[in-house]
Amino acid sequence: MGKKVYTKDDWIEIAKDLYLSYTEKGERKYSFRDIATIIYERYKKQINYATISRWCKKYEWEQLDQDIKNLAAEKSIDDYGRDKDEKIKDKKSTELAEIFKLEQYKYKAANKLVTDLLKEQINEGKQHFSSKDLALLSNYAFDRLSEFMDLKTDKNKDLREVAEALRNIE
Repeated sequence: MGKKVYTKDDWIEIAKDLYLSYTEKGERKYSFRDIATIIYERYKKQINYATISRWCKKYEWEQLDQDIKNLAAEKSIDDYGRDKDEKIKDKKSTELAEIFKLEQYKYKAANKLVTDLLKEQINEGKQHFSSKDLALLSNYAFDRLSEFMDLKTDKNKDLREVAEALRNIE
């Protein structure tokens, strides 16, 4: 394997990354001269500090630096101003959102299952359905759904009750 060949864009990114390095006090860590020296020491590539300064202006690194500082300030205020309950609400609402997404997926799957079963019956020549036919179809669909959605657990008690009510229609 040979040495990596850096393009001009690579050198610009390396310089930008160094330009956007910060001290523990949140100040920029390196001057243009420091950046040029570091690049030479690490990569043996001679880049004039004036070139780095031009890149800074051309690619608007100062604006990027200011945007980073503004965002950091907003985040520090948000975290500082939030109490434990707000943090818990944020965490739990994120967890609940994931559960809701999963439940929506389950309901979409259930809807597709019932629709597919109805289409299957129609394709077999069944055009009209009596309430008993629908109850039997629902019964079959809920049996399949109970396996898929784990209706035996307490969290799906309402769905289990609906399934039982449908089973009793005849």
